[in-house]
Amino acid sequence: MEGFTLFDTVVLIGYISLIAWIGSRFGKDQHNPEDYFLGGRKIPGWAIGLSVMATQASAITFIGAPGWGFEGGLERLVTFINVPLAMIVLILVLVPIFHRAGIYSIYELLERRFGPATRTLTALLFLIARGLATGVVLYAPALVLAVVTGWSVNLTIIIMAVLAISYTVMGGISAVPMWCKCSYSGWVHC
Repeated sequence: MEGFTLFDTVVLIGYISLIAWIGSRFGKDQHNPEDYFLGGRKIPGWAIGLSVMATQASAITFIGAPGWGFEGGLERLVTFINVPLAMIVLILVLVPIFHRAGIYSIYELLERRFGPATRTLTALLFLIARGLATGVVLYAPALVLAVVTGWSVNLTIIIMAVLAISYTVMGGISAVPMWCKCSYSGWVHC
């Protein structure tokens, strides 16, 4: 395989610069936690819905789905068809409840209903599960990027993690739907 060319490097640097610009552009409009976590309640429902639905598709989906299809035929298609249906129900039922109650997350709802111990336990379990899943989601495309660039897998994991954390921390929730629109590969990075 031919090595990583100058053109590839320029494209990668441009891509990283675009990520930094998007995060900083949306970050400057934040003045309070509501702006950061809820986009000042200015993001349209359809954009939130697409963003939530897009979180179901990671780089692993794009790397693994062709293999799943080859190995098991249309068996996995049922999973992919059910996700949009579940998201429609969530958007129509849960999002309005959160909006009316003025809450930021399901954890706040759990605390109001069952107390702080329930909120803490569910948040802890989610963070453990999400941390393990994120590790896999970072590792799979890092392997691909390492093969393409010739860099070490550890370096590619660090680069991808720093980029994702940076645009999210700088831009908050407003950067995520916008980043998804700007991503060259559709909704992969949400």
